[in-house]
Amino acid sequence: TIAAKSADKSKEIKRMITGSAPEPILPKSLTASGQLQTIFDAHPMEVARQLTLIEYNIYNKIRPTECLKNAWNKEGKELNARSITAMIKRFNEVSNWVATEILKLNKEKMRVKALCFFIDVAENCKGLNNLNGLLEIVSGLNQGPVHRLTDTWSAIGNKYTSKMAALNKLVARDNNYKVLREYIANVDPPCVPYLGIYLTDLTFVTDGNPDLLKDNKLINFFKRRRLAQVIQEMMKFQHIAYPLYMVSSVLKYLKKLEFYDEDTLYKKSCLLY
Repeated sequence: TIAAKSADKSKEIKRMITGSAPEPILPKSLTASGQLQTIFDAHPMEVARQLTLIEYNIYNKIRPTECLKNAWNKEGKELNARSITAMIKRFNEVSNWVATEILKLNKEKMRVKALCFFIDVAENCKGLNNLNGLLEIVSGLNQGPVHRLTDTWSAIGNKYTSKMAALNKLVARDNNYKVLREYIANVDPPCVPYLGIYLTDLTFVTDGNPDLLKDNKLINFFKRRRLAQVIQEMMKFQHIAYPLYMVSSVLKYLKKLEFYDEDTLYKKSCLLY
């Protein structure tokens, strides 16, 4: 269904599902053809919402068979673990895109604004329980070529320094993501969990336990129960979708991200600092 207050908005906004949804925040400006020229013309909250719609759509398609035998790490992963592979690919793309958007700005003042913008996007992803999106953004901000821009980071101010510190604390890898695991355990759906936690657990259980016991005569039911538990935990948020509007210009922009490769990111960073 088309939901809007005017004819102009009706071309831009579409409802993803029925139910209550927050009013979308339209971009400050679009091109003559209705395209978003730069992501910074969109509101950080709306960027987080549209990221969430994209990632929930991928997450929701994951099936239990994709989680077996580390299929996402083996030949044929695009077929045998299609949605997990797509989720991993998306994570890397968003992370590199965040770094690219910052490093392609030659003026420090603009880079400072970009850092603050993406910190806000990450914080809004957290508010939406899109923890995968949160990790994507924070990962991009923490990439070496961005992290080394100390003058730029020092100019973001105490408010955003504190925000970034809080986000880093939440997603820290210490003790196997202990803080993030506790956070996810208390989250109410809808939610897009960070897949990396579960893939690590699945790998540990798969590689650390034999399929058969006692001279290959008995099935290792402990291993199968543990795998089932991890898979259930990973997929438990699939049953409740997000009541959000699709804002076509922002959604299209985020579906076709452009980003530098690692070598180019580093070279750009060296030119800036």
